[in-house]
This record gives sequence, structure tokens and C-alpha cells, in this order.
Amino acid sequence: MSNMYSITDVSPTLGGNVLIEISFKITVSDDIGNTVDEDVIDIGSYPPPASEDGYTEEELIAICGEIAGERNIYVHLDNLIGIKQTPVYIPSPPPVLSDDEKKTLWMAQVDVNVASVYNQFTRFQMEYEAREAAALAFKNAGYSGDPTVWVTSFADSAGLSYQIAADVVLSQANNLRAALSSLAELRMDKYRIKNSTTIAEAEQEFNLIVNSVAAIARELA
Repeated sequence: MSNMYSITDVSPTLGGNVLIEISFKITVSDDIGNTVDEDVIDIGSYPPPASEDGYTEEELIAICGEIAGERNIYVHLDNLIGIKQTPVYIPSPPPVLSDDEKKTLWMAQVDVNVASVYNQFTRFQMEYEAREAAALAFKNAGYSGDPTVWVTSFADSAGLSYQIAADVVLSQANNLRAALSSLAELRMDKYRIKNSTTIAEAEQEFNLIVNSVAAIARELA
């Protein structure tokens, strides 16, 4: 008498988003079909199927053959015909951060937000500084003489007189300088996040800072 091993159930266990744990229920029968034993075998992790419909018959047979070979048994595969498994993918949960890690993350985000505003102006910093210097020299000369191309190019394009253009340049330069100073102060305020006694207080400080940075960015736009 020989025993036959039939796979009667293929069950994917909910896993992460990369591998799926699969177990097989194997029924051991004798020559006349009487059940001798049943066993659920966890065969380990396998890659998710390529198709959203689940594992194909060929894929299941390959997996069954692997476990059969390892256990040196004969696996009757007739019951696999037409079986399609549709695994459920559960995204890996986000890591649980400690309060200190949250504070560090928020402080880094403050730096990123402030830097993004800085970057709007540092690209043309030399141009801004040269135009401001030319406008100031023109104003100090009583708005007489050559205002240089730094002022005239702006005045002619905007349809302004050279005097008004010089005043606008100086006003914008002062506003920009004040805004950048405020941004620098806000960036240092990130240490209030670090020194907060509760995580709720730290989050409140973070929101206050990033909202203030956003307001300055809107004013400069």
C-alpha cells in the first residue's frame, strides 16, 4: 500500500508588500481513498504573482513540486487545476517614530522650507545687488547723471522714469532684505521645537514656523 498526497487547499497568508507567506493543506490518503492524515505545511515566502489574478496553475505546480522534492513525497496535483489565488497586499506600516525623532524630522523640514524660499533669490543675487548699488548711487547723485544699464533696463521695460525705477529697486531691495532676515529668524525658531516639553507643543511650534515661512514666500512672489 502506498500513500497519496493531495493538495486540497492553497492559502496565502497576508504579508508585506514584497513577499507572501503560503501554506498548503496536504491530505494523505491510502490506495482506496481513505484519509490517513492531514497536515498544513508552511512553505515560506514567495514573490507575489505577476498577474493581479493571482498565481497561475504553472506557478502553483512549481511551488508544490519544490516542497514535494524537499520532503521526498509524491504530490498528486489534480486538485490544482483551475485554482487561482488572489493575494491581498497590505502595505508595510510606516515606522513608529519616537518623540525625539519627530522633532528632528520637523526641524529638518523647517530648513527645507526656508531654503526653498532662499533659492528663489540666490540664483540672481549678483544681479539684485548690482541693481541696488546702481540705484543707490543714482539717488545719492540727486537722480542725475548716468543711472547705468542696471536701472535703465528695468525702467525702460517697466515704462518708468529713471528716478521712479531707482526708488522701486531700492524699496524692493529693502523689503527683500527684511524678508530674508525674518526667514533667518524663523529658521532659528526650530530650536523651540527641540526644546518643547510635549510632542503636541513641538508640533504646534512646527506648524507656526512653516505657516510663517509660507506667508513670507507669498509676499515675495
